[in-house]
Amino acid sequence: MTSPETETGQKTVLIVDDDKSIRGIVRGFLLRHPNLKLLEAADGIEAVGVLLNEKVDLLIVDLQMPRMNGLEVVGFARRHKESRAMTIVMFTTVKDVYNRSKAMAQGVDVYVNKPFDPLDFSRIVDALLQKSARTKIVDRSSR
Repeated sequence: MTSPETETGQKTVLIVDDDKSIRGIVRGFLLRHPNLKLLEAADGIEAVGVLLNEKVDLLIVDLQMPRMNGLEVVGFARRHKESRAMTIVMFTTVKDVYNRSKAMAQGVDVYVNKPFDPLDFSRIVDALLQKSARTKIVDRSSR
């Protein structure tokens, strides 16, 4: 049985940041990508709600947010069966090695410092979405 995502090729991206303008900027970068369903959450609590109700392929999450920070969201995602394998990008103004190491150990795939270059960010997303598509093809063929 195939999922609607498989049939249409559509990927779902969840953008999580407490700053509405940052969510808007990221949404603007991603609008040029065909076949993306874009979801937003203003904090970690909202993000968990989305993860419980939607199949998300790519999570783009800020580190510092009220109510539930990005590391807590990543921890939830990696423990939750339905979101365990999704790709995670953490973006943040926190540039120290400690937080980067902590994020990577928690399961973040890519750590991006704010402010970020729109072209570089788009390239990262392109590469991650292509990697995700290849991984799904390999996973299906191994069954």
